[in-house]
Amino acid sequence: MKWDSVDFSREEIIVRRGQSGGKLIESTKTKSSRTIPMNSVLTAALRARRKQMMEKQHPGLAENWVFPSDKGGMRNPQSATKAFTLAAEAAHIDQRISPQVLRRTVNTLMVRAGVDRIVLRAVMGHVSEEMTERYAGVDSKDKKDAILRVFPGVRKEKE
Repeated sequence: MKWDSVDFSREEIIVRRGQSGGKLIESTKTKSSRTIPMNSVLTAALRARRKQMMEKQHPGLAENWVFPSDKGGMRNPQSATKAFTLAAEAAHIDQRISPQVLRRTVNTLMVRAGVDRIVLRAVMGHVSEEMTERYAGVDSKDKKDAILRVFPGVRKEKE
């Protein structure tokens, strides 16, 4: 991601580029950009990141990268593997964490929160409802809650 994708005044990230085969491409897979709102925590973190890079005159500023390599170039997606592995270990998560896993998680959380499907598709950049459904996870708690809504059973009264 480059700094020109971050709009601090509107608190938005504009996704207009992609990465394929280790190279930056000037469009997304769907050939259309999308806007992702930022909350105040992310906005503050990105402001602090930018300030830190400027104070240190990080070599990545020349190419406008938000998270450049130590030498200033584009990071490969695989470079996040170590960070994701350490985070998963710290959180006691027994699943491989990747950007795709995080996208699926956000998709699932928005579905659970009842976000309007049109808004959800726009945020995720999905071109169809089928794609949104493909990425929505359904866990055993969701299934149990659904069954209990239809068949609540008999509850014992407290004695």
